[in-house]
Amino acid sequence: MKIAISGSSGFIGSAVTKVLRERGHDVRPILRQKSDVHDAIYWNPDLEVIEPAGLENLDVVINLAGKTIRSMRWSEKDKIEFRDSRIRSTKVLARAISRLKKRPEHFLSISGTGYYGDAGADIVTESYKPGSGIIAQLCREWEMATWEAEAVGITVNHMRTGVVLSPHGGALKMMLPFYRLGLSATLGTGEQFMPWITLSDAVNAIAFLIENPQMGGAINIVAPTPVTNRDFTKSLAKALHRPTFLKFSSNIVQRMFGALASELLLDSTRAVPEKLTNAGFQFAHPDLHIALKRLFKR
Repeated sequence: MKIAISGSSGFIGSAVTKVLRERGHDVRPILRQKSDVHDAIYWNPDLEVIEPAGLENLDVVINLAGKTIRSMRWSEKDKIEFRDSRIRSTKVLARAISRLKKRPEHFLSISGTGYYGDAGADIVTESYKPGSGIIAQLCREWEMATWEAEAVGITVNHMRTGVVLSPHGGALKMMLPFYRLGLSATLGTGEQFMPWITLSDAVNAIAFLIENPQMGGAINIVAPTPVTNRDFTKSLAKALHRPTFLKFSSNIVQRMFGALASELLLDSTRAVPEKLTNAGFQFAHPDLHIALKRLFKR
């Protein structure tokens, strides 16, 4: 298939690009800089500019664009950029493909399990109600930004990802310096559930969705075994052969990181991949402890 990817040079996007090319697909990056890369498509979502000719005759478009979180302490400017980089870029891409003469049949757009907000100990499938809070509202707007593509009959997947685990990027890379110094800590009560998935399973799930386009709608891209913050902290510390004994109360977390980051750290989302599981997708890393041991095998 002919597939275009925004965010193709990012943490998830570069891995998706590699795997799809290995599977024989023709993958075209959507880039912010004009490039000599063969079949690259130029766009500037901040200016709502994209080259429509490069989008013609595609089978699939994957939207992975968004500002990377580099710190847990966000300024107001960071919050605005984090929001706009997701919602505006999704709108630009959805509008562009909706207006093509030969439209792609399938549009996959990244979202997050933050859509469900703080769900406590409830088991959260794709049919669970939307939550409240800053992150939940952002995710709702993010998903609504695809409406122009849906309105013309393009199959849309909202890929609600959990914490994607790899030592080379994302949240895990940010955590590692603290854990390696023996400064791991349980946050809040430690009982809040954390949906997670390894990078390789996340990438293979995206490839599975591309090759099974009948699975429209929201998809939880998470491992089948969500864990609590306490269990995650213990498992990661053990995989790194480091102790874990610190505990930060909810008040301390809120003072240290602010309201937005606190939602990411303290809200509980026991999300499970009901649709992927029912469709027969096989997870290579369903168990957190074993997954972390493999990621940090010495």
